[in-house]
Amino acid sequence: MNYRDASRLDDAIPVLEEVLDRASKRPGPFPAQLAWLPSALADAYDRAGRFAQSEPLYRKAVDDAAKQFGPDDPRTAVAMARLGDNLVCQNNKEAVPLLRASLAVLQKKESDAWTLSTQSVLGGCLLRLHKDEEAEPLLRACLAVRQKKEPDAWTTFNTQSELGGSLLGQKKYEEAERLLLAGFEGMQKRGDKIPPPAKVHLAEAAERLVRLYDALNRPDKAGEWREKEKAAKAAAKSTNKPAPNPKSASAP
Repeated sequence: MNYRDASRLDDAIPVLEEVLDRASKRPGPFPAQLAWLPSALADAYDRAGRFAQSEPLYRKAVDDAAKQFGPDDPRTAVAMARLGDNLVCQNNKEAVPLLRASLAVLQKKESDAWTLSTQSVLGGCLLRLHKDEEAEPLLRACLAVRQKKEPDAWTTFNTQSELGGSLLGQKKYEEAERLLLAGFEGMQKRGDKIPPPAKVHLAEAAERLVRLYDALNRPDKAGEWREKEKAAKAAAKSTNKPAPNPKSASAP
């Protein structure tokens, strides 16, 4: 866990794989004290961008939760939301119905935190699929709650940018511009709070502004935002490099 939390994924993943493999091969039920292991390994795979390897772990978590708690239990819905998030990262269209099913359960059970997260993931997924009209109400609802409960969080400004993106896709340029500019500025000011794997969202926010000014036939502004997009992409790439292994460093 310490390796993983320190972003030393090359160290963390083999350790987690070995411990999980040994625990799985033991006779009898899986040790309760190691119940965190599959989730920890899936998270480490995700941080390393190895989403295809984490997918089976998330699928098993959904199956296990459905068997233990039932399909309409919030814990099963949370497991479905995690799988849906993983599938979004793989551009798998199965994510949409899965996230919709998860959200339906969570809204019914009033599971606020996970409802908010799932609305955000589903809205972003629909946005990437160019289903802007479907994304808009989800992102509006998510933004309203985030602005009230966590007005200073970088995720609030990311949702603001995504909502702007959904309006851009519908050619509602005036409101889109306001949201897109505010979203990018808010995320940029909070750049040190954005986890390394999520830095790409700042580049996505800049790319939306490029598309906006292209659509408005303002090449000067589009060019300005292209440069900001390039800078954000470079920063995201550099922060997602694996941390050096101290064991391999030369002694002073």
